[in-house]
Amino acid sequence: MFSILITILLPANFELGVAREGAGESKAIGLVAQDVITFNSWLKTFFGLRYSSTEAITETETNRSDAINPLGGIVLSPFKNINFFASYTNSSYPRTASRLSENGEELGNERYDQLEAGIKTNWLDNRLRFNLTLFKINNRDINLPVYDENWVATGFYQKGGNDQRQGIEVELTGRVLQNLEVITGYSYIDAQYKEHTSYVYGSAPLNTPKHTFNVYSNYFFQGSLEGLSLGGGAYYTGERPINDWSAGPVTHEGIVPNQEPFYVDAYTMLNFQAGYKFNEHWSTRLLASNVLNTVGYNAYRTSYINQTDPRTFA
Repeated sequence: MFSILITILLPANFELGVAREGAGESKAIGLVAQDVITFNSWLKTFFGLRYSSTEAITETETNRSDAINPLGGIVLSPFKNINFFASYTNSSYPRTASRLSENGEELGNERYDQLEAGIKTNWLDNRLRFNLTLFKINNRDINLPVYDENWVATGFYQKGGNDQRQGIEVELTGRVLQNLEVITGYSYIDAQYKEHTSYVYGSAPLNTPKHTFNVYSNYFFQGSLEGLSLGGGAYYTGERPINDWSAGPVTHEGIVPNQEPFYVDAYTMLNFQAGYKFNEHWSTRLLASNVLNTVGYNAYRTSYINQTDPRTFA
């Protein structure tokens, strides 16, 4: 074992610079007004408006940003257990509105628009629920940081365009039988960069799989085996890009312009559990995760690639 001692000799007239202090203050306020109007037993609507304001105060300047965002929707209930719905919400992020471009101009609010429509139902005396939702979300005018050629943040920002996500979600949950619990869900997401200053048109944001699926069930024994329960589930994650695909100005470290990122493969994991409840105070449970010892990967830009946990018991 050895060590190295480095001594730095400073000139006799060396002096530290004058200490500098900086202080800042921020204020935020939000006001929401919303009303639900019921016309009759099968028609209901809601409307709302939100006002947001932020103010950042430093020793040299004061920056203030305001936003007004509407929301609204309608619910149709032709039958007691079936509800059709549609809604629109709009939101802003005024905290970043005062960020400056390289020309010294304030970039303004980032904006989020969300449309949803679908059906919510319940069956078997509300023991089983089935929901179907269509959605479309647009994140417009994203404020992205600007870096120099050495990956040092310049302190300036640029508008990022439009990040669009649309798709479908399906859910089926509840107790098909008194002693059988079922939870299932499927999601399809078509995520694309639209009209973007940095990313390839139509490319998918990092770590966004098109398909995800889960199913889980739990069975509770009765009679002489009462107290015993067995359950299991499958969880599927589709393939997805590990990075964003840039065609112009680079927005994050690890992006190589005009280089399409690779995709990590889809994988499915199976889990199992068995439990026994002795009384109100005591129970025991065995958990087995990734029963088939599936190898899958999760990645984030060029920062890491992690393998899924192997088969484990608890």
